[in-house]
Amino acid sequence: MSSEEVDRLQKEAEAHADEDRKIKESIEIRNNADNFAYQCEKQIKDLAEKISDTDKKTLEELIEKTREDIKGNDLESIKESHEKLQTKFFEITSDLYKQTPQSQDSTEDAKPNKNNDDVIDAEFEVDTDNQK
Repeated sequence: MSSEEVDRLQKEAEAHADEDRKIKESIEIRNNADNFAYQCEKQIKDLAEKISDTDKKTLEELIEKTREDIKGNDLESIKESHEKLQTKFFEITSDLYKQTPQSQDSTEDAKPNKNNDDVIDAEFEVDTDNQK
């Protein structure tokens, strides 16, 4: 390959760099939105008995809107529907977390307890004679 060909190819690559960047950004936006929609669907199924029918319906509508926008070419619309889905999803899951009763035992388990009967104090030796 001659240096003229290399120069020509390099100029072509530079000329298309902005276009390539836009294509990459579009793909990332679509993938992020689609992955989040998928995760939301999975969480709706996992938390079905804990999510109200109204919240479930709202999330399903936002997922559908996000998926419809992904099929189009309007990146701003995809970003907007993805953001709305995220906001609503985090709002609902945050409320669920707040409603989960935190027992006194679970908070005490997180604290170190020197009188814990489950703790075993042990010593050990490494047998260096049998190591290869």
